[in-house]
Amino acid sequence: MTVRTQPQRWADAAILLALWTKAAKKPLEDAGDRLRLMKLAFLAAHDLHEQRFRALGLTFYRWKWGPLSNEVYEAWEMLTVAGLMEEEERFLITAGGVELADHFAREVLGDESNGHVRRAVDRVAEAWSGRMAAKPLLDHVYGLRIRPGDGSRKITVRSAGWGQRLIAPPKGDLSGSLDISNAWIETLGLCFSPSHEAAVLKAEKDFRERRFVVARSA
Repeated sequence: MTVRTQPQRWADAAILLALWTKAAKKPLEDAGDRLRLMKLAFLAAHDLHEQRFRALGLTFYRWKWGPLSNEVYEAWEMLTVAGLMEEEERFLITAGGVELADHFAREVLGDESNGHVRRAVDRVAEAWSGRMAAKPLLDHVYGLRIRPGDGSRKITVRSAGWGQRLIAPPKGDLSGSLDISNAWIETLGLCFSPSHEAAVLKAEKDFRERRFVVARSA
């Protein structure tokens, strides 16, 4: 199991926030329920996994309603506690969340080095923007072919066994990884942990040393 650093958790939450904001026609009113957001996260992670590009540190398993990731639950918690999303029966993105998502998409995902991530987010968001019904999304996800675990044979998500790992962050021969500046690491840290400056500074150091993504000087 790969242990994510705190900056990796922040980056995952920011990418997902950008995805969910872009995939909702009216994010301030209705971004979708948990099932919808979980499946959109899976589609983005699957797209990046197929490209061998390491950006989202999400592991998905086959569960009752298809792919499930504990890391997505963690992102929901972080985003709601930070006041960037709200949940009643469905999620909405707050004004602050929309602003952060837009800036992150433009300044981080818009960087040429992160083109793989931007295009994956755009493909998923544009395919499902405004399509709120669950069945078409579930049918599409269940029909995707994946290579679970270390297996060499591709199977459909629908045919995967209960609890079977579907995809995990790619290792080994990669086409690239997320490139994010130290300034943006600090920005995300302050958004998610505004009262913990020391933790932000420590996270920056961990982020650089573990090299999950390439940290640039601001």
